[in-house]
Amino acid sequence: MEKSICFISRFAHYVLLNKTDKIIGGAELQQAILAKALCARGWKVSFITEEVNHGKPIEVNGIQIFPVIGYTAGNRFVRRIISVPVQLWKWMRFNNSQIYYQRNPGPFSAVIGAFCWAEGKRFILSGANDANFNRKNELNVGSFLDVLEIRYGIKLAHKIILQNGRQKSLLKRNYNRDGSVFYNLYDPPAFKNKSPASFGIFKKPRLLWVGRLAFQKRPEMCLRLATLLQDFEIIMVGSRTRQHKLTERIKEGVRIIENITFVGHLPLPKVEELFDSIQGLVNTSFVEGFPNTFLQAWSRGIPVFSFVDPDNIISSNNLGARVSGIEEMATAIREKLKDREIFLKDANRIRSFFDENFSVNKKIIELERLLLSP
Repeated sequence: MEKSICFISRFAHYVLLNKTDKIIGGAELQQAILAKALCARGWKVSFITEEVNHGKPIEVNGIQIFPVIGYTAGNRFVRRIISVPVQLWKWMRFNNSQIYYQRNPGPFSAVIGAFCWAEGKRFILSGANDANFNRKNELNVGSFLDVLEIRYGIKLAHKIILQNGRQKSLLKRNYNRDGSVFYNLYDPPAFKNKSPASFGIFKKPRLLWVGRLAFQKRPEMCLRLATLLQDFEIIMVGSRTRQHKLTERIKEGVRIIENITFVGHLPLPKVEELFDSIQGLVNTSFVEGFPNTFLQAWSRGIPVFSFVDPDNIISSNNLGARVSGIEEMATAIREKLKDREIFLKDANRIRSFFDENFSVNKKIIELERLLLSP
């Protein structure tokens, strides 16, 4: 019997079509990685996305994209209550896959779940960050209706895939449901230099911050870090959000502080090039799931310095440093990056750890079993 899966994702087609100059997020990137890997293993893979290309289906490397959902057309209330749910139901029925997969519980999770129960299909719901399962503290929701969709979607899902052990605990405590932890995967590009960037290429060692300019990402902490590490260069990459005051604070800060640069949103290939040029990745969020940026760094042997440490992977395996304050982060960066020879030796170990635990080739069979298991 043919194995088939349909990903429901508003924006994932931008990654599949290599149009990441427009928009990209961790959830979209991860779905594209999984879709390509499953397709390579003989699955019939498709996506239902927002309406582009005049609603005409697109095929990319064997993956069928149905860009048909009018997320922005017409009256907002009618769209939210009637038109999008009706379109979703129609196109999921037309698609007729065994499995429907949504990453990041949100608007229309309950619609997808209800369809799957009514039509005898399987609904796989995958968490994106810890807040997805933190009842009454969900992030990135626009209304009470969105909250209801999330909560009923979680109840209706046949299987829930989690990014870390904390999400598993939150799911059990808040919804009395069990889930399966499966870490993100990453397929590194064939970057030119297989060893991490060495000191001496640039005038100063380079650090990278990547994320949205949103309060939970705490980008303003990079400004303080730059003042503590004036012999380092910090590059900030991120798309602006509706949090305009935060954006203005960042723009003003980088004008004053000489060793920090904000480059805004960049397409994925350009971000990958930046990863090839750095010695450390900085993460200042107070909530995450399992950041793709960690895997982008570790695949190159680059250490991660972060306030969050999913399942203590950074601390337990010496993949950088988990810190509790910005001064502690600055100290850890200096300690880890002070000696070039130690840095290069650690890089080989970090890269080996990535290959064993997060590479697509090693882990995609495990995901298949998870998707197909009762």
